[in-house]
Amino acid sequence: ITMGGRKRKIEPILSLDEDFEKSDVKEGEMDKIIEEMSNLTFAEVVSPSNFMFYSILGPRDIKKRIFKVALIDPDYCDMRMLTPKNEKQCYFRPENETLGVLRIDDLLKVGFTEKQIDEIEEIGFFLQYRHSKGTLTMIPSKALMSTLCRRLGIGTITEGRNPLRDIYLASIMRDAEDFTLVYRKSPQGGHAKAFACFSTKYQHTPQKIVFDFMRLLSNMKTLEGGHLSVRQYRINHFITSIDFSLNELSDTIGNMKITPGVRMVLSDVGDASFTLQSILIVNGGTVLLDDAIVRRHNVVLSAEEMVADYETKAYPKLIQIMETLRNLESIRVKEKGKAVKELLAKIKFRAAFGNTYAAKYRELYISVIKNEPTSGIDVVLEILKIPGNIQSKFCTSTEEKVALAVGQVLMMDIERILLKW
Repeated sequence: ITMGGRKRKIEPILSLDEDFEKSDVKEGEMDKIIEEMSNLTFAEVVSPSNFMFYSILGPRDIKKRIFKVALIDPDYCDMRMLTPKNEKQCYFRPENETLGVLRIDDLLKVGFTEKQIDEIEEIGFFLQYRHSKGTLTMIPSKALMSTLCRRLGIGTITEGRNPLRDIYLASIMRDAEDFTLVYRKSPQGGHAKAFACFSTKYQHTPQKIVFDFMRLLSNMKTLEGGHLSVRQYRINHFITSIDFSLNELSDTIGNMKITPGVRMVLSDVGDASFTLQSILIVNGGTVLLDDAIVRRHNVVLSAEEMVADYETKAYPKLIQIMETLRNLESIRVKEKGKAVKELLAKIKFRAAFGNTYAAKYRELYISVIKNEPTSGIDVVLEILKIPGNIQSKFCTSTEEKVALAVGQVLMMDIERILLKW
């Protein structure tokens, strides 16, 4: 970008650190992150024998700032390389030593971060892929090993420093068939992170397809365009999750603002499916409805076809749920506290949240609810408020299990159930 006659360098957002994650409750930098990820992610058919293993032989020498490493070539790997007694037992020529040292400062100079160096030490090796244009150094993600073993047709092998494991893997890769490797390059260049191995039929879809989904969802007939906004997003190396608000359908029901929406989940480095799932935004939290439209990576993804499927199958149910919630205002329930507890049992809240957390939640929020006459919507809102009440207090997987359990209250015939009470 040129400003005042000078070029201003745009600093990259993306890092190859394993724990990289960006999230926000508004659109913010989402577009930039997705663009950057898409531009730096590749799915390439590779020849396994072209990989070189740099096997870490032990913990780093803190004083000398070095690792001792073994260089393992699939074409020449041999168990004797770890304890050579003479030149003939080295599988490399004398001028190209099998065993050596790797300077940490040299890794830092070419763009590795301290965290990435820690990752290499923990997982026990890194890779170098040789191709016609040169070589590319790759840090293995923690997710790589299981998919690599699957492609090689062997049982899953644990991570950690283990040169015998690396020799074994290299020997298997010597004769293995080509596969698709999904990797992401560093914005600074020089190295990459390897995430997963798939068959050569794997269909890679860049994350920029998110923008197509946004346009198509905005143009659904009921919305008439222009009423879709990003409510929140969470992006890491493995999963991109975006909640879109369908603001045109927002309504205040039972003194609570309820906004329908759609959650989109995708991954371009794993075998997680593309998903469109209806949501309700209540009390600052997200309720998940069990009506997901799913596409796997073994087919060419069509955003148009997937949104059309969502619009005809899941979206009408979302509209109906909003109407049902309005109808609950006219239903009378005799004992609110008892009704709330029975609904919690029906949605299997304890199983979703865990016994300890469920008990604490009942003590804090449910035990204080009086057994008094109220409306049906007042009862249901006590359930729908749960994701908002626990938001950001637990790990993501726990919160999502609870959000999906809470959503079950809207997937049952709630009007008939409440009329009985």
